[in-house]
Amino acid sequence: MRGDTSATTSTRRSGRAIRVLAAIAMLSTSLVVASASPSSAAQPVPWDECPNTAFQTFGEFSELNFSYFDIESAEVDVISAWNPPPQLNAIDYDLGTNLVWAMSNQNGEVWTIDRNGDRFLMGTVPGVLSSIAGTVVGSGRYASRAGSSSDVQIVDIDPDSSGYLTLEGRYPLRTAAGNPVTFDVADMAYNPADGMIYAATQTTRLVRIDPTPRPNGTLLAADLGAITGVTGASSFGGQFFSADGSFYVLQNNAGGGERATYQIDLVSRQAALLATAAPNVSINDGGACLFAGDYGDAPDSYGTAKGGTVEPAFHLTRSNEGDFAGLARLGALIDTETNGVPTPGADGDDARGQDDEDAIAPGTTITVVDGATAIDVPVDNATASPVTLSAWADFDGNGTFDPDERSMVPV
Repeated sequence: MRGDTSATTSTRRSGRAIRVLAAIAMLSTSLVVASASPSSAAQPVPWDECPNTAFQTFGEFSELNFSYFDIESAEVDVISAWNPPPQLNAIDYDLGTNLVWAMSNQNGEVWTIDRNGDRFLMGTVPGVLSSIAGTVVGSGRYASRAGSSSDVQIVDIDPDSSGYLTLEGRYPLRTAAGNPVTFDVADMAYNPADGMIYAATQTTRLVRIDPTPRPNGTLLAADLGAITGVTGASSFGGQFFSADGSFYVLQNNAGGGERATYQIDLVSRQAALLATAAPNVSINDGGACLFAGDYGDAPDSYGTAKGGTVEPAFHLTRSNEGDFAGLARLGALIDTETNGVPTPGADGDDARGQDDEDAIAPGTTITVVDGATAIDVPVDNATASPVTLSAWADFDGNGTFDPDERSMVPV
């Protein structure tokens, strides 16, 4: 990606006794708007950095909502309601510009959406068909389904490129044996963990696409097989990944007047239902810029989940490019969440993904000597700088970590 990415390590209280918090800072890039737009502003206002959230456009043809989207609850926080048209689709976040990119229902039109929810027509690109399915590939390449075909078209959206806002190419999908691949999708998503595009099709199958063009002008694609565990209509209008390679799909109609969020395992193709919410929708699209975070699972009085008076602490596990970073960590195992999983027994995270709490054995005794406590903690500091390890113990049992219950040691 373009821009400077840095990891700054600090410490915070968390749902677990110990957390190391890392933050990513992104360098935003100014853009030149190619033509007029519904927004009254002259320039789109980018996010300062990756906002660590998913986005959803949803609603009906008369009015569409652009919103932040919470994966765990399927709740939305509407940024802007768009009425009148154009209604935008095929949305995804670009790390190079810190804007959401989109297509309209007019051939060639490429748009951005800024942090205020305002829409900007960046340009009309010759040869590009309108699309409802799109994703940003890495940074600077915007891939979308070419109209209703099974081809993928890629537009250069790198403002520093000589080919900015031109069509890189339109590529048929072919298997390794040269056979066509059916690509009947309402959205698709780039996986930063392996550099591939994935899509859940309208027939509930999983397709993988290598976005690197081959010498014969095609993209290598594979139908990986049927997705299991989904109920309701197989229309997945929103699809996106987190930085660790977790694949999420937003189902337009799950039955009972509701829409649903699933997480799909790329190996087993098993879908796990995460949440449902009312109402079902005719139009639904999704994109994201999500950190790969390891959150806690203590009772929520400790500030474990989002939505409280303080933001929950988490441990960054991978960079947004999908590469393992030099991070400080406890234990050998890692799994990721998009939010804390508070439970009375502090075991909610253990039941999701893999049980990664392997640094300190369950039932370990904290020794008290002359009013002081001591416990051995294995720490791996793979950063290039010293970090501070902090621990809290709720000795008075009041359901909060108090300042005098904190211990610190440099690592």
